[in-house]
Amino acid sequence: HYYKPFSSSRKNLKKPITYL
Repeated sequence: HYYKPFSSSRKNLKKPITYL
């Protein structure tokens, strides 16, 4: 899963930003 840092920033602030 790719969490993009600013795509839905309010939701993803709680989730780790992982793009490896």
